[in-house]
Amino acid sequence: RIGIVGGFALIAAAVALFLRSQSFAGFVLVWALFGVGSALTDPAYNSL
Repeated sequence: RIGIVGGFALIAAAVALFLRSQSFAGFVLVWALFGVGSALTDPAYNSL
């Protein structure tokens, strides 16, 4: 459950940052957050 909640929290933070980002570095950070969030949620879903 922690992996799912943490992953969705990172994905939500990435969406919020994506809407406010105006530079390329911001978009790089957004994709990194999406990747880490997905890496946390995928194994947790597979174990259910």
